[in-house]
Amino acid sequence: MIVNYALQTHDASDRENIGPRYCSNTRSEVTEKCTTSFMLAVEDVATQNPDIVQTVNIFDDHSSEKTVTFLKYLTNYFNKGNIRVNFNQLTTSGIASSIRACYECLENTPGDLVYQVQDDYLFSVGSITEMIELFFQILAEVNEEAMLFPYNDPYFWSACYKYRPTPRTLIPGKKRYWINFYDLPCTFLTSKNQFSKHWELYNIFFKILESPPYTELESKSLSLILRDKNVLGVHPITSSALHMQSELFKDPYIDWQILWDSIKKI
Repeated sequence: MIVNYALQTHDASDRENIGPRYCSNTRSEVTEKCTTSFMLAVEDVATQNPDIVQTVNIFDDHSSEKTVTFLKYLTNYFNKGNIRVNFNQLTTSGIASSIRACYECLENTPGDLVYQVQDDYLFSVGSITEMIELFFQILAEVNEEAMLFPYNDPYFWSACYKYRPTPRTLIPGKKRYWINFYDLPCTFLTSKNQFSKHWELYNIFFKILESPPYTELESKSLSLILRDKNVLGVHPITSSALHMQSELFKDPYIDWQILWDSIKKI
């Protein structure tokens, strides 16, 4: 089996006017910590599943020289065994073109599973292993190629029934409960087959993203995959990765500091 990842990195500035990061005042530290945690999670997949070939393509959007040097170091450090890592310096700039580059790479690279990743998600070591296991659990049980997201976003808790009230499907995974949701972010894991079906909505997403403010960004584009096309979207009740954004995104039930401090520079 082949799993392809496209990792979007950019440390120069915060693209959204949402306030300072709750974990660090240095954007480059967020990128370094989060990309390291992601690569450790990829390494865990390789350890648990030696027959899986994983390819990570890093797409960097004009980060600082310090961060670029670090990312190239990560590329060399983890490029071994059944993990292949490539560093790509984008000539374009901006979040829309960065995500498009990631999506086009996933579309054009042969594989079985795909995952677009952003550089401000802090992963627990087993997070991606859990998602892959759950993907195939759901596929075996209900023949559905689900879209999985490792973070239960507290920013949307107050509106979690906005698009669909009850009932919601509760899925017991090996380590935590998962629940279906209807607000799809741009970063998710799914099959290459499922990913390739929704380019008309990806293009709407890119178009909206080109013209800030991004009013109803996902609700008019990516979330329609779940709401109108009835594809199953699933995230954990207790997050296996955290979004290191502003205070609005801090999970009040998880001590982020423990996970943050556990990620040491490679």
